[in-house]
Amino acid sequence: MLSAETPVSWELGLAEGDDARLLRDGEIFGSDTDGAAGSFADASAWEALADKYRRHLVDREHGAAESVSDGYIRTTDEATGSDLVSFYTSGDGRFPCGWGARTPEISCVS
Repeated sequence: MLSAETPVSWELGLAEGDDARLLRDGEIFGSDTDGAAGSFADASAWEALADKYRRHLVDREHGAAESVSDGYIRTTDEATGSDLVSFYTSGDGRFPCGWGARTPEISCVS
């Protein structure tokens, strides 16, 4: 669940196979973008969520997604209650991502 609450500390968000001990100074694991956008989603419902997101952006299907704030779009898989939330980044490149330690929230820091 995403929240506006500020975490007290961060834990590096890692994908399967990532090992933070192998990073050199200045290196990060993160999310890459060449479109100044990113998203977080429940992986267990990825196919349904990504399909609705595509239908919203490409097909302009009304009701496939909702704007939850300026630049933030959410799609929901009603069968699982899972969400995908997309957002704008500050530009192209790689952005570190982490888990907020206060609650099980995800946030991207840049």
